[in-house]
Amino acid sequence: MPDSVEDAASLITFYKKIRAVGGGHSFSNIVPTHLLISAKQFKSMKLLPELGEVEVGSGVTLRELNGYLAKNGFAIPTMGEIDEQTVAGLIATATKGTGIQFGSFSDEESFLGVTLIDGAGKVRKIDFADPKQAEIVPALRTALGAFGFVVSVRLKVCPTFKLKEIVKLSTLEEAMRPEHYKDNYRYAFYYYPHSKVSVLRLQNKTNETISLEKRKQRKKNNVWMENFFANAMLDVAAIAPGTIPQVEKLFVSKLKGDVYVDQWNEVMTSVRSMKYFEMQYSVPIENLPAAMQACLRVTEQFAEQGKYYVDLPFFVRFTRGDRGTLIAPSQQQTGDRTEIFAHIDINAHHAQMGYEDFFRAVEAALLPFGAKPHWGKLFYWEPAREYPNAVKFEKLRKQFDPEDKFQNAFIKKHFSDIF
Repeated sequence: MPDSVEDAASLITFYKKIRAVGGGHSFSNIVPTHLLISAKQFKSMKLLPELGEVEVGSGVTLRELNGYLAKNGFAIPTMGEIDEQTVAGLIATATKGTGIQFGSFSDEESFLGVTLIDGAGKVRKIDFADPKQAEIVPALRTALGAFGFVVSVRLKVCPTFKLKEIVKLSTLEEAMRPEHYKDNYRYAFYYYPHSKVSVLRLQNKTNETISLEKRKQRKKNNVWMENFFANAMLDVAAIAPGTIPQVEKLFVSKLKGDVYVDQWNEVMTSVRSMKYFEMQYSVPIENLPAAMQACLRVTEQFAEQGKYYVDLPFFVRFTRGDRGTLIAPSQQQTGDRTEIFAHIDINAHHAQMGYEDFFRAVEAALLPFGAKPHWGKLFYWEPAREYPNAVKFEKLRKQFDPEDKFQNAFIKKHFSDIF
């Protein structure tokens, strides 16, 4: 756990194999090797208001960054629900937020520059706007920790704002209607297949007054209802999986619509203390209905065998395609139109046994619809083969790490052994 750039560089120079570790949020084996170098001591945050940027140490968590920005009158335009990840982990895996006007954290409008230590122990500060760096930048945007140890990154920020969230219960057909993701600043939905209920979350900017009492109530509901109560029910249900549909229906019966106004970071993020396993697949928006039906067919096929692995809802979000990257899962493919992607999260409670059989079946059902996995989530095939620029990614990786110091089994399997 180095506490300076010099210390980190000396460690990288000394050891033959090493990998960086951030918040430990990833579900895939993207990080492991025999020796890990932690970014936890790299906690600097420097706001550059005149540029609309913030320079952040690689070990800063999203929660810490959100708090720092909010206190100083700034914000990150969008994010996902979880704020436990480190900044370095976000950009390494093209982690996404929500909103069709935004790409992932690795997108060219979000990720502006990086300082890292390469495989030779050399400190490199790279401005992504520098024309001399044009070849390497698309690889560094989603680098999978394979190009070096990240010291800090530069991210785009905007003035602080408030959001009004409307939560309502509806059908799957209603949840997938295009006007929801087209007409709202942020839109996502949960779908409970055994209850056939969707929970829609529509969020838009507002100047309405914040209720501190409502904030308190929402946090209490988030902690107790969505985590403690749900976790306890699923712990019990895992003993007798056949009860899962009834348990889900009981939980859904407690849900209700709501309207909530608060600061951007309070609305966008939620506490997730429950332990679970997760896949996340990105699909072109035109394939979402078919992809969801594929997920539901697999769910029904397993249910017919008395196997109920969908104990947590499907979670669907929307973003535009990433620009300026080589291997982002929701990568912009055309230059003449803005492509929109839906991101389907498939989760299984940690007490579930045999969930991988279900995950593999869902993955196989999704692949015909152009689905690509989040690099930090669980997946079981070799997606790099589907990226036209994966060969280029591997060649550039070798330039930054010629001795393969940052290469582990994950990088070797998905890139080095193939290309």
